[in-house]
Amino acid sequence: MTIPWRAHGAARIAAGLGERDGWPSELPEVAREALARADVSAEEAHVAWELARMTPGLEAEDRRALEALFLLVSEALARGSTRVGIAELAERAGLVLGDRALGARVEERLRAGAFDAMVGPGRPLVVEDGFVCSERVRAVEEALARRIAARLRDGVVVDASEALARVLERPATGPRGPVVLTDEQRRAVEVALGSPVSIVSGGPGTGKTSIVVTLLRAALQRGDVDPAAIALAAPTGKAADRMRGAIESALLAIEDPLDSDRALLDALPRPRTIHRLLGWSPSQRRFRHHETSPLSERLVVLDEGSMIDVFLMERVVASLGAGARLVLLGDAEQLPSVAAGAVFRDLADHVPTVRLTQSHRVDPSRPEGSHILDVAAGVNAGEVRPMSGPGAFLHDVDARGRRAFLRSWLERVRPDDLARRTFTRVDTVWDAPALLGGLFDHAERHALLCVTRHGWRPTSVEAVNLWMHQQFAGEARWVAGEPVLVTRNDYDRGLFNGDRGMLLWVAAAADATPRLSAVFRREDRFVAHPLEAVRGLLELAWATTVHKAQGSEHDEVALLLPEQDHPRLLTREVIYTAITRARRVVHVVGDPIALGRAVRRRVERSTGIGERLRP
Repeated sequence: MTIPWRAHGAARIAAGLGERDGWPSELPEVAREALARADVSAEEAHVAWELARMTPGLEAEDRRALEALFLLVSEALARGSTRVGIAELAERAGLVLGDRALGARVEERLRAGAFDAMVGPGRPLVVEDGFVCSERVRAVEEALARRIAARLRDGVVVDASEALARVLERPATGPRGPVVLTDEQRRAVEVALGSPVSIVSGGPGTGKTSIVVTLLRAALQRGDVDPAAIALAAPTGKAADRMRGAIESALLAIEDPLDSDRALLDALPRPRTIHRLLGWSPSQRRFRHHETSPLSERLVVLDEGSMIDVFLMERVVASLGAGARLVLLGDAEQLPSVAAGAVFRDLADHVPTVRLTQSHRVDPSRPEGSHILDVAAGVNAGEVRPMSGPGAFLHDVDARGRRAFLRSWLERVRPDDLARRTFTRVDTVWDAPALLGGLFDHAERHALLCVTRHGWRPTSVEAVNLWMHQQFAGEARWVAGEPVLVTRNDYDRGLFNGDRGMLLWVAAAADATPRLSAVFRREDRFVAHPLEAVRGLLELAWATTVHKAQGSEHDEVALLLPEQDHPRLLTREVIYTAITRARRVVHVVGDPIALGRAVRRRVERSTGIGERLRP
């Protein structure tokens, strides 16, 4: 039988050959728009179309229902859920496909076994405990839960109290004197040292870096590992870079270090992205380390755990060698991973976990710090507390007022005239590193955050960046002094998704022609790449999404609420994450009603990890 070329829509789109506007022609416009907003691709829609038509023995209406089922499972995955409830199918079909009656038919025919050719063990979809999910996702969740359960069952729990006591006798020294761990921080170190798998969850400034440093010191003091047997990693290059700087600074602040402390500082493992730790090969689309080729490290510490999706977490656990310990750090109240799952939050209910409650970033004795903490606590409780200063401000503005706020924000963040000078760099030596540092310090004190990234709406990242650029640079395409953001990893250049830099004129010698370059700060040095070499990796960064801001902290933060409601994006976790990026001042700009609605709305992700780990 000859299959019409239209049945190969997904392959044609992937090859760049197109298929009209990309979507199957039978799909109603309302469904196309809803699926696109949910980040379901046209290729996935064609796969659903093709699979439904490959299924033998179906009448036209049943083929349409099966196609809808595939689309609803894809839409749930795009929302971050790993499954969709059978009882929800009618409602989801009404919301996503604009056809509740079709959803009711999907449920009825699914229960009647009409789709058994595509639903069941070893088939594309699986029904389990009243939910339907893809077989691939179910297998990943099952493997992760099985591996975690095995480590908790077979791992050896050890007593680390003696080594920890020796380490705590020689604390690091901070601006206010010796850094003394609180009872909850000490408990976190004990759990992490003694458990095969553990989680330390706490908001910004709750002392997770102090816990990691103490954990590493005590592990070496106990003699379980040497520095070469420690792996430090994070989901992004920015987070990994920040992790190394924080750990090094804390180790250097120990006035009377132990011999093991000196050994740790001398051979401190460089934090890497998780993909680098596992040896990701872009060409082969696979990791070098896995269950039959495990990591050699005996202690693996991962930061920003809430950003890790279920697929990557399964690969991490699969790569651990026998007897290795895994410590996950993060904030269970923050936004979950961009990709599917809420694995950090799920695991925190089933593995040894310490939840930190005391913030050390903002000083609660200062009015502004205390106010930010109170507002953030209110958000976590599902309520909007007063935001009229000194640390948090709610700006109830219309479109004109929002533009006025953005103009005032631009005046605060605008770099001074030093950004227009030419900086000379010979090899790795810069002519004015202090001036460079001052420019970056100024830029990093502020963060303008948006909920949505794409679109013409004036509160999206793209629209705000365009407006700020026009105010700052006019019609020019790229201008010195503008902030930029790396949008994808470039391992050869050492640039990672989420890295923030600045456009500056850079010359290779005093008499050389300067070139507009993207400059990035790396711990105690700066690196520069000619703009023409990295242009495809960059976008303007006057504003970024809240997701991109995870793990960062700034003196002053502004959050722009979208004009229209976005139930999937505008949630309590987004508001909490944005507010807790601020050390001194946070501004929420937009409709108070929209803010209240967001704070009452949790990120809803349906996953199967909890059930699989439950005894």
